[in-house]
Order: sequence, then structure tokens, then C-alpha cells
Amino acid sequence: MQEVFPLLGSTISGLDSSDSESGDSSSASTLTVQYPDIDENGVLIPPEPTSPVSQSLNWSTSLEKRPANPLSCSFAGSLYGPLGCFPIGLNASQDDFEHVLQSQQRLRKLKLLNRVTTKELHTAASLLRSYSASKPRAFDILPTSREVISAFANALEHNDEESDDYNQIRVYIGLDSGFHTPSGGQFWAVWEVDQRTSSQVIYISKTVQDVPAVLLHTYLSKSGFTRYQCFLLEHGLSEYQSVSGSLIRLPPRLEQDLNLLSSTELLLYLQHLQYSEWDEACPLLSSIRAQCEELLIDIPTYRQVKNLGNLDFISGATTDEDLVNARIKWYRHCRLPCLERQDALALFRHINLVFLNALWWRDHQSLDAITAAIAKLTSRESIDSVSDFVLFCIFCAARKAAFEEVYIEVSDRNPLFNQYTDQSAAFAELFALGSRCEAYFDIMPSDIGVLLSKKHRDYYNGEEHQPPMWIFNAPSFASAYAAAQTDIDPNQKASVMPGYRRFTFLSVFAIPALVGMCILGHLTCDFTNVTRHIAAVHYRPRIIFKRIHVLRRAKVCDTSVDDFTTTFWSHRNVDIDWWHILPHLNGFFCREYVRSNSTNWRPSLHGCC
Repeated sequence: MQEVFPLLGSTISGLDSSDSESGDSSSASTLTVQYPDIDENGVLIPPEPTSPVSQSLNWSTSLEKRPANPLSCSFAGSLYGPLGCFPIGLNASQDDFEHVLQSQQRLRKLKLLNRVTTKELHTAASLLRSYSASKPRAFDILPTSREVISAFANALEHNDEESDDYNQIRVYIGLDSGFHTPSGGQFWAVWEVDQRTSSQVIYISKTVQDVPAVLLHTYLSKSGFTRYQCFLLEHGLSEYQSVSGSLIRLPPRLEQDLNLLSSTELLLYLQHLQYSEWDEACPLLSSIRAQCEELLIDIPTYRQVKNLGNLDFISGATTDEDLVNARIKWYRHCRLPCLERQDALALFRHINLVFLNALWWRDHQSLDAITAAIAKLTSRESIDSVSDFVLFCIFCAARKAAFEEVYIEVSDRNPLFNQYTDQSAAFAELFALGSRCEAYFDIMPSDIGVLLSKKHRDYYNGEEHQPPMWIFNAPSFASAYAAAQTDIDPNQKASVMPGYRRFTFLSVFAIPALVGMCILGHLTCDFTNVTRHIAAVHYRPRIIFKRIHVLRRAKVCDTSVDDFTTTFWSHRNVDIDWWHILPHLNGFFCREYVRSNSTNWRPSLHGCC
């Protein structure tokens, strides 16, 4: 790397971890003379308080610490019951628990839940059995927990989907939306004891990251352990699964709980920790407090630094000096060794210049050396602050140059942008970035559209950079890509269609249509008679067949439908006037019916006829 960037070797030697920011703190050897404020009468004016709230009115002095553990009680001080497993920092009540449980019971009856397979339960059972046989620190605090966990592992081990034993534990997984309540509560798992079979049923959310840990937490809550004890044993399970046997940070499942909280909820929970009695040496609560502070302070600071190096630097909203100063300030905030500000700024500009020259002159040897150095640095488990700053300089230069290439490509494809930034983002995705905008620039596709549109408007808003006027009859605006219809000969003359070709078109379309209209008009006069004949032949016999069936059921007529059908089809070619025959047939059927003197069933004349 030093062969490509010669200034890198001399800059590293100026590393100073004890450098203090200029203007952030005053030197101890510097004395500042301060004169008192005196009014016009010569009376000293008291200094204004630095805090907007007087110290005597501080509300925190009137609060007393609650004796309950912060994990086992709510913000109001009420203790939690056996409510299953719900996230840290969110309150839950018995009504919320009943609401979620009834929702899951209804979904289970509708067969809308997935049952956890026997293989997964056996895997969790083997993990819990080995954990109960170990010697974690949590078992020293809770001696009875070992037997409870061992019994739970045995119950999961004997679980079988094909068995009809209702005493086994059944575990179902449902959508996360079913574990939310209208009051804002949320659960990871709830439990119940089936009233009909007395079997234990556990319902788990689909978004749970560690199913064995949540199963253990829920079973311990059902067994009567406090919420703090459930979290302590769950934390011990995560320590047992770790390679070193100890955890530096919170387990991923507990981090998932804190990531759900907003900034306001994190502040409230820190206040809850501050004014509750708990052991400062507890690794679980200490890790929870450190994680809350990191989410409130470090993560927003990192996001601001990231946004400064991506969006603001690419768009030109911030200078390279401001960017380097913010990066150095962030290193010092994290208590990491860092470079001098002037040396860091000189190194940033040197790397930017060398990298752009390598791209411009196609220096493949230098580019391959930079690529190999980046791959070697990023393959390490951890890197120092100097390596991080060098990588930061390289990627800033690469993103800046890549954005210029994307802008040239998009402006060639679309010379005149409209007022919507989505158009620029769509052109960038189609012709430059594809679906890898976040991989290349670490920003969203909508943000790249905003940057492209802003650069286009900033350039063409100036009087000296107005877009070119549209040339009359031009196919499109000037661009590096050929537009459609540019290969048409301007001197080409329109060809005249000969007369015989026009007559051919007339003979193909017009003359057949005229002949068809004449034939249709000639046949219109016979259309009424043809329709009547078709209706008489094909429709009226069906009515007769139906009436014969009705009269035979009433025992009025002995004529069978088969005899009538045979007679009809034997004379089907004879021109029969059915309009005169049918009234006689109807009258005959009615006379036969009256003559029968049937008293059991008398159909109406309307039913017969």
C-alpha cells in the first residue's frame, strides 16, 4: 500500500493517541481573566444557571429507588406474573396476555399455526439437557432451576408427532402480528394448559431468533420463576453456547429486544434501571445498560458520520476538511488512537489524487495492489483506527469517482431530467447500477436519484449552463447515444402508389362487403318465416313431451313419451302445422283428466296446459 501511496508511510509516524481536539478543552496552564457583571447601580449581577431547571426543582431528587428488580417489575412498580416471554423495555399486563392467548387458540382451532417438528424439539432438548448438566453461575444463585430445566428437556425428548399422548408438550409457531395487542404490547411466546387434556401448549412468534432460549424462558415463567430469574438462566444458556464460556455483549435474542425500542423508550428504560435496586456487579443488567447507552449515543453518531461520508460528500454539501475532522472526532469519541488533523487531511487528499490518476490512466498494477491490500485488511477479525481511516479514504475517492461515471451514463441516456427524482433512480438502476446500489454506494436507490437530480439542477440552473434549445425536427436532444430515426435519409421522397394497387385494395375489401350486403338484404324478407318454422320444429315438441310426463304422473294419460317420439320423428319430414295441432292436443289432455274423476291430486288447468 505504501508503494502506491508514498505519503502513507510518513503519515503513520505522526500517530498520536493523546491529541486533544482544538477548542474542545482549554489548557490547564492558560488562565482567563473573568470580570464580574455589574449593573448601572454598581450591584453584582448573579450568574445565570447553566441548566434551564433550577437545582432545587430537580425532579430526580424526589424519586426513590424501587426495591424490585427492574426486569421483574413495570415502570409503575408492579411485579410481573407468569406472562411468558415478552421483550425488554415493553410493559405487559394480564389482559394483554389473555388477548394474545385467545388469538392463538382461535388460530390453532382454524389450523392456521405450524407445529414445531419433533426433530427441532429433540435438538432443543439435547441442548437443554447438556446445559442442565453443566455448572454455570446461574445455578449457584438458583439451585432448583437445574431440576426444572432437566424435567423440561425430558418432556421435549418424549415429544412425538405421531403419538396420541396428550400429556406431551406441544409447541406452535404463528405470525408475529398475532402476538401484538391493541394497547401496544408485544410477546415472543405465551403458554396455556389445555383444559380438556391437561397438556401444556406453547405458542411462539415466527420472528424469534433463538427458539430454545424462548422455550426455556416461557417454561420457567410458567413454573413460577420471576422474570429476572428467567432472563438470568437464559443468559447462562447463551454463555454455555459461546466458545469462550463468557459473553462480552448481550446475546442476539436480547439485542433483538432492545432494537425494537425507540429512543424515547430507551431513555425511559435507562431511567427505570437508574431508579431500581439491583446489583451493579450483575453481568446481565450491566450489559443491558451498556447496550442502551450504545443505541442512544454511539449508533446515532456512527449513522451521522456514515451519512456525512456518503450523501453529503458525494453531493458536495460538505468539504473534505469537514469530513476528515468529523472522522477524527469520532475516533477520539471512541477512545481510539488517531492521526493529527492536518496529517489526516493531507493523507485524504493524497489518496484521492493518486486513486483518480490510477483510474484515469488505467494503471492496472496500482489498482491490483490496492485491491489486494483491501482484501488483506478486511480479512482480519479486527482492524486498527489507522487502517480504518485509510480504507475510508479509498472508498470515499472510489464512491466520488463512481458517482461521476453514473451521472455521465444517466445524463447521456436521459439528457433532460423531469421534476421527479425517481426517474433518475430508475435510469441509474437500468443502465449503471442494477440492483447493487447499496453494495456500491451504501445508500438507498432513492437517495442516488436525489443526488443525480440535484447535480443536474445545480448545473443547469446557472445562466451560463442552460440546456440547449430543441432544434426543429430533431429526433432528440444531443447525446452520446444515437437516437431513433437518425439513419433516415433527409433527401428521400415519398413514393406514389400506382392506380392498379389502389384498385386491388378496393376489390379485396369493398366489393366483397357490397356483395354480402346485397345477399343479406335479399334474404331478409324470408327471415321471419324461417324463424317460425325452426321454432315450430325444434321447440314445440319439447313442451309436448313435458306435458305428457305431467299427465302420466297424474294418471290421466296412458300415452308414453317414447310412442309420441317415434311417431313424431317418423313424420319429421312432413310439413306439419304445429300451431293448429297443439291446441287440439291440449284440449284432449284436459278432457281426459276431467273424465278420470281423480280426487287424490287435481293439477290445475294452467299446470296441464
